[in-house]
Amino acid sequence: MNFLTKAVAAAALSLAPFSAFAAVLDFDSLTSSATPITTYSEDGFEFDVSFTTAGGAVGAAIFDSTCVGNAACGGDLDLKPLAQGDNGVEGNLLILQEANRKVADDDVSAGTIRLTLTAGPAFRFIGASVIDDTTFTFFDQLAGELSASLLGSISIGPEGNLAGGTGQITFAQPSRIIGIGDSIVLGYGGSGGIDSLQLAAVPVPAALPLMLAGLGGLGLVARRRKTRAS
Repeated sequence: MNFLTKAVAAAALSLAPFSAFAAVLDFDSLTSSATPITTYSEDGFEFDVSFTTAGGAVGAAIFDSTCVGNAACGGDLDLKPLAQGDNGVEGNLLILQEANRKVADDDVSAGTIRLTLTAGPAFRFIGASVIDDTTFTFFDQLAGELSASLLGSISIGPEGNLAGGTGQITFAQPSRIIGIGDSIVLGYGGSGGIDSLQLAAVPVPAALPLMLAGLGGLGLVARRRKTRAS
């Protein structure tokens, strides 16, 4: 091996353990409103937001599960957990907004909300927390694919007259790597809210940036040696 090749091998063998992060996107950075959202940013991630509906939903919106009074809450006691924190459900929820409502209120028809990564680190989608009496399904879809791939689903039963049922799901297999232009798709079987999305890092060797910088310097030294020799 020449000098540069030996340096590459030595650097690769000396890499520190993989660095990692975890993130929980809980929509609490947004304000509850009946106005649909088209973008979403939190914890260094930025997404374009789009939707589909089998009924009259007008877009993705934010519902505050801590709201007080039926009028302020759109009459939706089923979007309020029996106690804040049940199965991790608290604060803001992501819903499909019902048409012709002046406050945030979930539509009763099925549909999907798509979050397409526009900026931020790559990640794997690993789970979610949800509320209301319906079935939620979760997918990933890479840029250029014609259809989404199912990650998992969870069905929630009613909690009672004063609250919606809550639940958490961790996928048996995490999503594929979601990078810029790729999407996660959230499926709603009917009315309901998604409280949070759990993401996991795509591990990157912690020493990789230092190794690449070092290799750049070694390449410059090699070019200088070659120039002198000639």
